[in-house]
Amino acid sequence: MQIARLAPADIQSMEASLLESGKSPRSVQHVHAVLREALKHAMRWGFIFRNAAEGVDPPRPHRPEVQPPSADAVWDILGIAEETPYRAALVFMAFTGCRRGEALGLRWNDVDLEKGIASIVQSLQRLKGKGLVFQAPKSAKSRRAIALDADTVNLLREHRGRQMLYQVELDKVYQDQGLVFSGPMGRPVDPSVLTRAFSKLVKKAGLTKTRLHDLRYFHATLMLQQGTNPKIAQERLGHSSFAITMDTYSHVVPGLQEQAAKDFASAMGKAKRLQN
Repeated sequence: MQIARLAPADIQSMEASLLESGKSPRSVQHVHAVLREALKHAMRWGFIFRNAAEGVDPPRPHRPEVQPPSADAVWDILGIAEETPYRAALVFMAFTGCRRGEALGLRWNDVDLEKGIASIVQSLQRLKGKGLVFQAPKSAKSRRAIALDADTVNLLREHRGRQMLYQVELDKVYQDQGLVFSGPMGRPVDPSVLTRAFSKLVKKAGLTKTRLHDLRYFHATLMLQQGTNPKIAQERLGHSSFAITMDTYSHVVPGLQEQAAKDFASAMGKAKRLQN
């Protein structure tokens, strides 16, 4: 079809066909984005005078309700992880909500143990054809500073001490890259290695449906259940928008709404009693 004859209905029909063929809404959304960008260039070059993709709403990906593990389950997993070299990284992820790549890309230069702050400025990813690569966080909002609780700070201090002793023992063999959670020789840990190690821990704990990324869901859900402002949760998690936080954790919000209503009514009742 000549692009000059392309109409929104044609694009709508094509995307519907992709969905019927089994493509996910997310995949179709990507197709739509590529086509829209291509037609934008066609407009600049004078081939067409309107972008037909702008008149079509791509399918919205369905977000399944998050079912994170319980606090008891997380402690069980972390307890079993004592026997592995990955416990510190897993504790850090559970207590900060960091993504896997963010934790593995964290450097000691980005951690201020005195102030209890970890700055997320890079992420470790395995890219096809390039291997392990350090790159910018997922979005601009993902570049953030995360406050650390006292127990996590102490854990990092102990972890740093063990790491330094290990470095001295290995002497010239150790390749220090300044990473907080490095491999046995100081090099980066492949993200897939951490995922496989976590899967083994989960099986030992009898929690076969729990994924490594669920530690992030667990952190966010527990925060919101404890009354943390959703806006603060968004900043801590590094979501690109407040809408993503609310959409992902909408199942937690009703409980917060009920508590907010009770707290407001209680404050108003107290004020009325004081007037009397």
